Amino acid sequence: MSQDLTSSRKLFNLLPWLGSLGLLAGITLFLYFPAGHFEFTNWDDGMYIAQNSIIHKLTADRVQKIFSSLIFANYHPVTLLSYAFQYHFFGIQPQGYHWVNIVFHILNTWLVCLIVFQISRSWILSLTSALLFSLHPLQVESVVWVSSHKTLLSAFFSLAAVETYFLFLKHGKRFFYFKALMFYALAVFSKPVAITFPLILSGMDRLSFRTSWKDNIRRILPFLLFAGTELGLVILAHLKEKAFAPMASPGPEFYSVVPLWTIFFYLKNAVFPVHLIALYPPLAHVSWFNGTYAIPALICLTLIVLAFALRKRFVYFSATLIGFIVLLAPTINLLPLSAPAADRYMYLPLLMPVLFFCRSLEKFWNWSKNIFAKSLIASVMTAVVFALFTISRHDLNHWHDSHALWTSVLRQQPGHAMAHIKLGEYYYEKRNVDEAIRLTAKGVSLGLNNPVFAKNLVAMYMAKGEYALARENALAFSKQVPQDERFYIQLGIIESKENPEKALEYFKKATEIKPGNPFAWFQLGRFSLDYLKQPQTAYTCFLKSLALDPYHADFHIAIADCLSQVGSYQQAINVLRYALTLDEHSADAWLNLGNLLKLTGDENASREALQKAREIAPSPEPSAQKARLDYSS
Repeated sequence: MSQDLTSSRKLFNLLPWLGSLGLLAGITLFLYFPAGHFEFTNWDDGMYIAQNSIIHKLTADRVQKIFSSLIFANYHPVTLLSYAFQYHFFGIQPQGYHWVNIVFHILNTWLVCLIVFQISRSWILSLTSALLFSLHPLQVESVVWVSSHKTLLSAFFSLAAVETYFLFLKHGKRFFYFKALMFYALAVFSKPVAITFPLILSGMDRLSFRTSWKDNIRRILPFLLFAGTELGLVILAHLKEKAFAPMASPGPEFYSVVPLWTIFFYLKNAVFPVHLIALYPPLAHVSWFNGTYAIPALICLTLIVLAFALRKRFVYFSATLIGFIVLLAPTINLLPLSAPAADRYMYLPLLMPVLFFCRSLEKFWNWSKNIFAKSLIASVMTAVVFALFTISRHDLNHWHDSHALWTSVLRQQPGHAMAHIKLGEYYYEKRNVDEAIRLTAKGVSLGLNNPVFAKNLVAMYMAKGEYALARENALAFSKQVPQDERFYIQLGIIESKENPEKALEYFKKATEIKPGNPFAWFQLGRFSLDYLKQPQTAYTCFLKSLALDPYHADFHIAIADCLSQVGSYQQAINVLRYALTLDEHSADAWLNLGNLLKLTGDENASREALQKAREIAPSPEPSAQKARLDYSS
């Protein structure tokens, strides 16, 4: 009887939790359900998924490479491993990736609810905080953009680290401590924004449990070691790839003005989340004498001084503001970022202003003595929830596909150079080369000083068959950036048919400038094979490409071409079969395999391979249309 009563009590205590979590999941799912049917965008999604050969197979050597390499100017092996698992199940179908992001956002919302309740023991505070965290428009970019999966993943492990660290502080069991350390390692190796998170754990330790500074530092030191390791690796990766953005203005003003301006910018967007866009305008004319930056920076500085001065009287205000700055610190341009401001940087820091707002409403609720005041507070919360939901649902549609994304940016920022460039890429993929050239040329003319996009303009002229214009632009850009090998690769392709000697000179120069670019060796090999008819030289070049990137199917297809030209058909067939394990959607591999199987007399297998090639590419593109937008990636 007593056991039955105990079980009934546990179930009764569990019911509010199940109801709250179900409500949060239902509302979040209702908001983000349309995103489950969105497409990939051309903003990094291809780089992380379709073109990222390292995630296309879950093999021991690739997992080792994921954990031992600096990839995409970063070190985030946990994120790449997550993508590899997703690719195993979803391939290049975008819907699965979107649903994974939505599920992680729901899990993060649940963790927020649990953590806030654990610390405050308040149902109202935990439920309202989690709800606003889930529905806020600043979260849309992180949830519906496939390339921002690392943000959700890092936040999930960070929140799990908070929960388990709190349990360690409460119960004193080492099991919880090491579990928190493991979760934090997973967080910081998912995305480097988690490097400052140990300071949040330290603050929770001091504020909630009054731990001595000595014990606090001793406990948090292993977390700081993980953070320091990640920071060092990321700086090394950025230096290697030259990924640090140039300063908007030189000198100490950048470091004094921009971080404060950035903090104010995000606070403003948290309070008034309107006119949010995927790409904010770049910083320009940064100075204490420029009111655009100086006034927000001074307001932010005033808030920080007030938080410090009133830290004993207004603990919650001071704690949430300091926590907000700590979480945001990696993205406030203490080092120049390629994107000086982005909504995704606010995913976890948003929790702090949300907590302050909900805590303030809860206090007003408790102070209110009459039903009218309580009704007014409930109405305010309802209006806020409705407004956030409505704005988020509107902003959601901006991420449906690449066209929707970049046209939404251009509606708010008609002069945004990058948006013109990316919309041009969209039209290029849709084979509207004239519109692609118009938009790309406009983006370059608006001052986007990036060799990749200038090179893309050359590739588009090549795709249209306007080789004179392509040559003219490639030569002009190569003089502006003489150490960029990609323009010489393009010049070599342009000159291949009419001026082979000049083409060979350009290809060799590209390999001399950057011998670590596998595409430079690949294009030299293709030229040697197709125009110079030197399969042995080509074979050597392709081997160098493979040494630099062993998982790129095109390089193996090229090796097979060399083998077939010298009559080694069976070896070529074996290489092509291996290439198809790397990319089973390669029409070229299936086509070449079908032709070789026919030469060796295997008619049935040949028909199957050729049929597969036709299914993947029903109407092969003319050779002029095969110009790559980026020969280097």
